[in-house]
Amino acid sequence: MKGKILTKLFLILLFLFFKNLAFAGNIEYPNSYAWNDILGWIDLCNGSGSDCSQNAYSVNVGINALSGFASSSVGLISFNCNDIDACGSSNYKVLKIPSTTSSTLSGYAWNDNIGWISFNCQDLGVCDTSPYKVWIDENGIFHGYAWNDNIGWISFNSQELGGSLNFYVKTSFVAYASEGELVSSIFDTGIDVGVSYNSIIWEGKLNGGKIKFQLATATSTSGSWEFLGPSCDPNAFYEPSSDSDTTIPIRCPLHYGKRYFRYKVILNPSQDQSQTPVIYKIIINYSP
Repeated sequence: MKGKILTKLFLILLFLFFKNLAFAGNIEYPNSYAWNDILGWIDLCNGSGSDCSQNAYSVNVGINALSGFASSSVGLISFNCNDIDACGSSNYKVLKIPSTTSSTLSGYAWNDNIGWISFNCQDLGVCDTSPYKVWIDENGIFHGYAWNDNIGWISFNSQELGGSLNFYVKTSFVAYASEGELVSSIFDTGIDVGVSYNSIIWEGKLNGGKIKFQLATATSTSGSWEFLGPSCDPNAFYEPSSDSDTTIPIRCPLHYGKRYFRYKVILNPSQDQSQTPVIYKIIINYSP
């Protein structure tokens, strides 16, 4: 990657100032430093020390974009116009495009002294001559280079540099799959004439996500197994609305008089995909 790249011209100059921020950083110290040959270390923890999550101004990796500030020898680097109330005049941000195994970054960060920092050759249409980008692997580790016209390349991982430096940037954010499903084994109530299924009792945490249950019952282990929700609807689910909603009545008369049962659980993460529900225990309550 050689030669100078002409950055897009932005007519609006920005001056960093803080607003009331609602995020905290999720970069993992000490793996919080990028490198530039002119500036030296660039700290995505913004000088937080050992715990970036305690600094509301350090860099935060979200599901679709980055936010917050990195500190450097030329001052703060802003990753998102929302953080400085500038989107009305200059709508910039470092975008994150997630896939099943990694996330590619694109777009721009800003510093008052050196200007725009591009995170992907597609930003400038120069991929044919200089195919650079920054990306995050499935373990939250950053790779690759960003570009600035005044200082050149910014490296996020020494793996691509060689030499004596040994560093990489890492985030604790790893997006979960949009949905996970578990189907239980077959349970035998031991009562030949079957039972009445009363409720689903679960212990765990929603963590901002969703948990959905269905029940299937049969007169023999060979089935047939049809998973049903409330009103015996195969497209409906028993769904707790909070952690305290731990007992859910089963409302399907088709289950009555069946000896064997199975359950299905579907887990959906929080809206920003940073947390997933947790289940410690599931009990199917029934009576003869």
